[in-house]
Amino acid sequence: MNKLLVLTLVLSLAVAAEGVTTYFSDDFEGYADDAGLTAAGWTILDTPTATELSTWTITNPGGRVNPPTLNGTPSIGKFLISDSDTQSISGDQDNGASHDVYTPFFSTLGAGTVWLHADVSAQLNNNGTAIFDVEISTDGGDKWKNVFSCVSPGRGTAEPATTRLPDNTNADGYFGRLDLDITSLAADKASVQVRFRHYEPDWDWWVAIDDVVVDDVPAPQGGPITVFSEDFSSGLGQMIVFSGQGNTGTETWHTTDKGGRYVPGTVQERGVNRLGPHPGPTPDFAILESDTNPDPAEDEYLMTPVLDLSMMSEVYLHYKSETVVYGDTEAQDVLVSLDGGSTFEATAIFDYLGGGLWDSGEEPFYAARVFDVSSVAAGESQVVFAFHYMGDGNDYWWAIDDVMVTAVPEPATMVLLGLGGLGLIRRRRS
Repeated sequence: MNKLLVLTLVLSLAVAAEGVTTYFSDDFEGYADDAGLTAAGWTILDTPTATELSTWTITNPGGRVNPPTLNGTPSIGKFLISDSDTQSISGDQDNGASHDVYTPFFSTLGAGTVWLHADVSAQLNNNGTAIFDVEISTDGGDKWKNVFSCVSPGRGTAEPATTRLPDNTNADGYFGRLDLDITSLAADKASVQVRFRHYEPDWDWWVAIDDVVVDDVPAPQGGPITVFSEDFSSGLGQMIVFSGQGNTGTETWHTTDKGGRYVPGTVQERGVNRLGPHPGPTPDFAILESDTNPDPAEDEYLMTPVLDLSMMSEVYLHYKSETVVYGDTEAQDVLVSLDGGSTFEATAIFDYLGGGLWDSGEEPFYAARVFDVSSVAAGESQVVFAFHYMGDGNDYWWAIDDVMVTAVPEPATMVLLGLGGLGLIRRRRS
């Protein structure tokens, strides 16, 4: 790396941090009821074929807790929800019935980058028919283009449909902050709308949304240096397993999938449908299986080795996760240690049991996540990241893949790299 490239990287990081342009935002706190929501420009629409009364509302007819935010804890105050579970009239499938809500029109003129962010709980039902779509229009709502979709696994199994079937790219629910790059569709447009759709639910669960923001801030993308990477293609690889219950083999984190959650190229109602990689013949992920005998009590940690991040100014944790969350589980969180794994910080990086909205034992939640953990891990020399699962046994499962830690070096370290000091950094890490 030459000095000019180092200087360019430093300047680009400084420019990126300077300002944020927000094109649209709504936390739904300014409305007393749905009439206030629509008066502000939101549009609530149930298609003519919809018989189930799962209309979007901020009145929370099912008395649900709030959807999860970035770290899994619930949002605050009012939120939008289409709640199929509160309805007494079931819907029909394959007829295009949909419950839609559109944002007001907003402009992105002059924008080169546009991202959509929202806090989402899309619990579709493991044996149901529902689909959650996010779509964009830039022509007044005449045409819509899909940017995100989740399909209930049951749409292809227990309730087989003939249209919009689940596959290994979309068979899941969603839990957490949803970040979508909509630049290719929405940048530099005079009139943009976002549509959230709860499509063909049939006495299923819900889609809940809060804190909708459209701005020019990308979700974390990671750093230019890969400090650690594990894809589980050769077993647990560099990852370390510790059991607070003394469990070993397939009773703790393992890669042989003792519960048979992975069936190549297929979709199961509570199966590993997204990780795999499908349709590969064998699974390449780590899994904690709590639902297959003998089901001992668990206090299980899947940990990175100790990482020296003392010369890094920014640090990012990447991983892919797929899980069926269960009500009796005592802990299911992503943790960080600053003392080599002896203790872990009290605040989790992400927590499925942090209070955000979900229902027990339903379709898997999948996400490919990147967390900026600079505030806690940058500059530290004894960092360990861990995936922690604790319960009394006979719960469900959690699968993890493609764990990676990337970083941005401190400016002095980048200069060292430019002068050929990479070997020095590597020796310090070893």
